[in-house]
Amino acid sequence: MTSNWNETLHPRATTGTFTEKHHSTPELTLEPIDGAGDEPANSPEMEAMLRAADPTWRKNVAENVDTPAPLLEALALSSDRDDRSSVALNTSLSTSTLVRLASDPEEYVRESVASNERTPPEALDQLTADLTEGGMEITVCELVARNPSAGADTIGRLATVDTDGGYIAAAAAQHPRLPAEAHKALVEHKLATVRRGVALSTTIPFEAKKSLLSDPDERVRSEVANARDTPADALLGLADDSSVTVRLRVAARWALPDEVKRKLQADPEPDVRRLVTSAY
Repeated sequence: MTSNWNETLHPRATTGTFTEKHHSTPELTLEPIDGAGDEPANSPEMEAMLRAADPTWRKNVAENVDTPAPLLEALALSSDRDDRSSVALNTSLSTSTLVRLASDPEEYVRESVASNERTPPEALDQLTADLTEGGMEITVCELVARNPSAGADTIGRLATVDTDGGYIAAAAAQHPRLPAEAHKALVEHKLATVRRGVALSTTIPFEAKKSLLSDPDERVRSEVANARDTPADALLGLADDSSVTVRLRVAARWALPDEVKRKLQADPEPDVRRLVTSAY
């Protein structure tokens, strides 16, 4: 069985949603504060109630998609950064609140907004507007590059970033809205990290990335061997690769063509022969 390479995947991109309610939630409403400006805020009573609640309970409630909307909104207005960060991951949170949290002063909160699939494309674009070395937020950009709601223009811009070691561009290369005009530059990218992302991309046609079969970096060729869209004739060539690591990746695939399987069963490395035999 093959497994997709996930080295570029920031751990917060896979944050799950808490779906089991261990506590009942009170009926709450948001009340404006007298004399407050344009910025929304919780009433002092609401803020005091949140502060008095157990932090673990607040996190669970914030991430629970079944939490009543008024309580989600209250948590999104909390003075506690962790409350806002947790609720920003919730796909039940209103899009208007996600747009507001995209401008939160805490980067940790903006990271949650960047990973929420409900965040509108324009907010994701706003989060990645500054790609200068001093202004770019690397984790936010990578999470946006992995967000299926990001627009084509945003992904195309992120595909040009290489100041982070290539992880943002590698993520953008795998996005379904990657513009076609970005393909060639990514396939020929100087960084192996980016080319590894290209190898796993199902957006870039295999013909466009065929040159990766002879990439000088064995890690790139290993990802080609692991990619879902690699055709049988390419696998046959990779089964003869000079790197045992690449051949092991081919041998680990399910439903190998018979010709590829026979070649690997005669491999000089015992581990390759053992793996291709045990996979069937």
